[in-house]
Amino acid sequence: MRGAAGPLRARTQALVALLLLALYAAFLTVGTHPAGTGILDELRNPVQAVNDQWLSPLGLRGLLSVIPTTALVLLGALAARPLATREPRQIWALLPVGVGLAALGVAWASLGGPPLSKTLWTPPYIFTCAGLGMLGLLICWLLADSGRVRGGAAVLAPLTIPGRNALVAYVLPILVKVWILQDWLVGWTGRAQPMGAALLTLAQRHLGPVGGGGPIQGPTCWRSGWGWRTLPGVA
Repeated sequence: MRGAAGPLRARTQALVALLLLALYAAFLTVGTHPAGTGILDELRNPVQAVNDQWLSPLGLRGLLSVIPTTALVLLGALAARPLATREPRQIWALLPVGVGLAALGVAWASLGGPPLSKTLWTPPYIFTCAGLGMLGLLICWLLADSGRVRGGAAVLAPLTIPGRNALVAYVLPILVKVWILQDWLVGWTGRAQPMGAALLTLAQRHLGPVGGGGPIQGPTCWRSGWGWRTLPGVA
């Protein structure tokens, strides 16, 4: 990643990413909003409060997500550095770093931190995505560029299609979400639900609160001590 004065040092990128995530985590944890402090669900959280009170009237709804997504971009740029060198020893460093970041994200959410949530771009979600993304890059390099797997480049060739058609790759998932996941009703959970809600319910039933999407998608939760608990009387 280059700035006006040249490329940022790797250490600077990492420190900026960590600082942004630390500040955002503090905002989510201690930020006060009408529902109270420490309550995080899709409709009641500090981000929603700031959006409703300040940003939406200005047409800037969602601006706060720039903070955690910038951190994700910086972590992604760090992952690209060893790939640019084409040095196998440096590229293999993505393995421990990727595993460490993914484990950090899951552990943070499991031990009382903000839940894994793409809706709020929580720091545990960012760390988990960054770690899994690094492992994915390592697998792609191993298959296509390392020379260790015969025909690996051909196997990954179909991935170049969405890579060369970024607009389609961006719009298609939105269309699938709106036209299929939110519109088609299924009875997989014993009652009629949109397909997306049914898949989420099944994931939470079989994979638990973290692996299945976290409490952010389920009952309203509040943070007490080191854990997340369901609010009494909230379905």
